[in-house]
Amino acid sequence: MKLFTNLDKVKVKLLLFPHDLTSPFQEKSKGYASRLTNKEVSLVEQLVESSNDLARMQVNDENVENVNIAINLPHFNQCDLCQKYSESSGITLKGIMIATLELNSFYQSSKQHAFLMRIDFVLIWIFGVLLILFGYFRIKKNVKKRLDAYQQATFNLVHMLEQRDSYTSGHSSRVAEYALLIAKKMKLTEEDETLLYRAAMLHDIGKISTPDSVLLKPGKLTLNEFTIMQQHVTSSYDILNDIALFRNISIVVRSHHERFDGKGYPDGLNVEQTPLLSQILTVADSFDAMTSQRIYKPRMTVAEALEELSRCSGTQFNPKIIVYAKQAFSKLELNIGTSQLPQTLLEHQRFSIFYKDIATDVFNHHYLELLFSMDEYIKKFKYLCVIQLHNVHHFNKQFGWLIGNDKLTELAKKLLGINKNQLVFRIFGDDFALLLQCKMENAHVVKLMDAITEGSLLEWSKQYIKIEDINMKSIADLETIIGDENKRKKAE
Repeated sequence: MKLFTNLDKVKVKLLLFPHDLTSPFQEKSKGYASRLTNKEVSLVEQLVESSNDLARMQVNDENVENVNIAINLPHFNQCDLCQKYSESSGITLKGIMIATLELNSFYQSSKQHAFLMRIDFVLIWIFGVLLILFGYFRIKKNVKKRLDAYQQATFNLVHMLEQRDSYTSGHSSRVAEYALLIAKKMKLTEEDETLLYRAAMLHDIGKISTPDSVLLKPGKLTLNEFTIMQQHVTSSYDILNDIALFRNISIVVRSHHERFDGKGYPDGLNVEQTPLLSQILTVADSFDAMTSQRIYKPRMTVAEALEELSRCSGTQFNPKIIVYAKQAFSKLELNIGTSQLPQTLLEHQRFSIFYKDIATDVFNHHYLELLFSMDEYIKKFKYLCVIQLHNVHHFNKQFGWLIGNDKLTELAKKLLGINKNQLVFRIFGDDFALLLQCKMENAHVVKLMDAITEGSLLEWSKQYIKIEDINMKSIADLETIIGDENKRKKAE
């Protein structure tokens, strides 16, 4: 029990009364008032701790500024002072030490010390909390940064996948935009909007497993091809469900081809079983399909698409969502550049699995028919140049069909090298057609064709037809136009 812990910070009056004093009020050594040294404090504490009896504190008043402390020193012999003090205190003492403490300064020092301890505790606590918060937000920021980077990388992957097909290019971004417009009209929570956006961006990621012959087909799908295309939904679900970051949107993506009446795929869920976000995604996805240009079906206007959504309300779509969709899309301006038709040479080459002539590696007549059916695209060209080879039958009879095919292949390669902005087609078996933005240099064409036909039975002719003068719905119409032109030249 350390009674003198802070004696070095208070003034004390220390009186020592050894047993050989003749008077309790006579000092053999001078009393003094000072600050005790650390050594003296340690000595007093040791005396207290070695005492068999507790020290006695004499307090006469609550507000007293001084307290007398008597400490038993049992190794001394009992003197008169000890006897008298023992009689008054009721404690048997042998040798005593009396210390008078000035408690006023002691109390002030103790209060100040306690106050400072409280401040230290509060400051340490505040610093600790701030340090924890700093660490938490820093970790949270780093984790969010990494998750955002991972998500953006995934979105970029989807963007690269969409580049495989000119129709699907930008499809996911547009669907995400349309879905958010509906969600805002429905006043969904910010959390639901975030989930819907992520689901829309990744809803077709499963098409990575769809064969190009099905995914890139520029016409209507057969029943078997449509069955294969439907599998992209479950593929998307499997991919996203295996990634912890996207697991919460995997079921939304899986159900975005379900119908209000339960006749959708892959699980045939009805409106009560299908997540609300999936139903919104269904409407947004269908709206983009309706308003995008496809080869086998022209795009709808916004008004036409909204009318179609209303017509399918209650069967394919949730009527409540259609109400909000009509509000969200009524003033929407479409990006008319969205088309399944190829815009670049690379996109044209993607059609090679459907529209390439195997022997010559140029496009076949089916592709020419297709382009002429799309007025919006064919008007990018000004001329159709038709180059005809004559006497091919006699050439093949004399030199053989293989040599004849080599001649056609050689001619096709020469024509492809004339102009990088042209399209070359093989038509009518032995003839070629070129879609041009301007006429070719005649001398160059003559030199090229003479080099091909020189020393053989082959002859050639060419004619230009203005695109604006052609009303061609099939290759047979072009054959008629060329035949009429040949008859006119002969008549001249």
